[in-house]
Amino acid sequence: MCLQFEIPVSIGTVVQVNCSGDKLTGTVRYCVYREIGYFVGVELEPSSKWSRDHFEPQHLLDLQELVLRSARRAGGAIQ
Repeated sequence: MCLQFEIPVSIGTVVQVNCSGDKLTGTVRYCVYREIGYFVGVELEPSSKWSRDHFEPQHLLDLQELVLRSARRAGGAIQ
């Protein structure tokens, strides 16, 4: 899972994401600064199961849908 932060997060830090009463726990594996903030890769614990049914923030970027929508606008097809 990749999260965006305004500050850097040390590799090895344990983080928790709480949403609607559910909780995901994981360990930071990378932290990279890009123009809009720090992108932090989190390896989830085996007991933390991510599911779109439980964790779908409004700003979730679905890359597959984005590519398909772009191709439809351009009148092309995705191979």
